[in-house]
Amino acid sequence: MRVRLAIARWALLLAFVSAPLAPVAALGAGSAKANPGSPGAGRAAFERLGCGACHRVTAPSGGMDVAARVAQKGPDLWFAGSKLQRPWLSGWLKNPTPLSGIRYDRLGPEPASGRHPATPAGDVAAVTAYLMSLTDPQMPAGVVDMGQPMSRTGRIWGNRLFGKEQQCFACHRTGTRFGDQVGGISAPTLVGAGKRLNPDWIHAWLTNPTRYVPVTRMPVYLQGAYSGYSPEQMGQLARYIAAMGLETGDGATPATDTTPPAVTPWPVSPVDGKNLSRVETNFQFLCAQCHGAKGNATGPNASKQLEVLPADLTDPVYMAKFTDDQIFRTLTFGGPVNNLSSLMPPWGNRLSDDERHELVRYIRAVLCKCKGGGG
Repeated sequence: MRVRLAIARWALLLAFVSAPLAPVAALGAGSAKANPGSPGAGRAAFERLGCGACHRVTAPSGGMDVAARVAQKGPDLWFAGSKLQRPWLSGWLKNPTPLSGIRYDRLGPEPASGRHPATPAGDVAAVTAYLMSLTDPQMPAGVVDMGQPMSRTGRIWGNRLFGKEQQCFACHRTGTRFGDQVGGISAPTLVGAGKRLNPDWIHAWLTNPTRYVPVTRMPVYLQGAYSGYSPEQMGQLARYIAAMGLETGDGATPATDTTPPAVTPWPVSPVDGKNLSRVETNFQFLCAQCHGAKGNATGPNASKQLEVLPADLTDPVYMAKFTDDQIFRTLTFGGPVNNLSSLMPPWGNRLSDDERHELVRYIRAVLCKCKGGGG
């Protein structure tokens, strides 16, 4: 009996060993079919749809200048999972709507044209999963507490930081308590931002925007020469923006339509960045969004909705009122340093001393053709 059992066991073992194994590739293919919404399937769809032609999914390894930045057709996505909320991303891929009123791939402000192509319905879940898997491992989590609604004091301080201290709506469209939209169009809209953006990413972006966009039109507020906001204030501002579209209050009214409304076209002078000097490049990239390509206050953000319109830098009478030092300080610390509007942002952390001195000379020699201090 024992001999028979041993023979049977050996026969069973030989049958198992000699059975053909399923190819590894076949197993992988079966897994992909079983998980059509997996990040792996999403990556394949991302590549098949040609998304990588416009969007990078790996962090840049080296430095970047303005020319390299405007050569990009679309924003980087290597941190998409840290930045965006899954439901919003899925909905946007199905039905893309413009987030900004100007083209991403232009040096000077030119109107956004066309719409982002919609993702095929069968690929939405997979592409969403893939993009949400792309995260910044160094971004702190749990910084912004969304566990409780904002207090009335928190809303007041947030509104002051957003709309008074720096007037972020000079560039960002935002909602009002009355349900309409106000503000500039050169930066991504913040209408419904609480449904689109991860609160912790908002804080990370505010404190260090160049980590995510090395060459950005966003002022830097917490590094180097200019320290406009304390860490506590940055937390308050991030919490306030994270409430937009979720909680009621100034600038946080829920909005059903987050698409920037049509705006009156502004005078556009297409710029060939290859033939520009450094100072001309900086002016077109940073200043023209409000002051216009020719400095005559005709940029896309020069909206009558703003409390104060951008200055006409070509007006010799007006510009002669300011000394060169006053203009330099305004470029460094923003408008309030010279009792001007806080709509003028600080560029002290964005431009070097030499670059800001170049802009002063450019304004004098090219734009206003005037001397300063009443001369």
